[in-house]
Amino acid sequence: SSCVNTQTDKNNCGGCGKKCGSAQVCSAGKCINCDPKTDVAYNGRCYYLDGSGGKCVSGYELAPQSVLSSIASQFKGKTYKTKKSNNCCIWHKLIDSEKQDWGFNAGCNAPGPFPAAPVPGGAGCRNANNRNSAQLTFCQSK
Repeated sequence: SSCVNTQTDKNNCGGCGKKCGSAQVCSAGKCINCDPKTDVAYNGRCYYLDGSGGKCVSGYELAPQSVLSSIASQFKGKTYKTKKSNNCCIWHKLIDSEKQDWGFNAGCNAPGPFPAAPVPGGAGCRNANNRNSAQLTFCQSK
């Protein structure tokens, strides 16, 4: 029998009793480091925002917009993963016919760190469907 969910439990990552370090999370059964400058650690995954136009770095995928309601405030003071954005409306994993509803009202499209957190309706983002080459993108570790 299994102790817990060894895919996401940082005290039993990949097997019972296998602990991740204090700055790590357990994602897909592996201990990974969330970059403290760019990433928010939540529920066994690292999340970041980047001006990458809907593309995520290796080992990451688009994250669902719904997660932002739990972690958005933690992005204040973080910065872009690889490059600044040119559109403040957050590109995310689409679920059903979902559209973009979160964005930055301040500090987006400028060098980080972010002076504020993204918010629903930020940057005039309500039921938007933007697809810009350097659009702000929401990614999570796989």
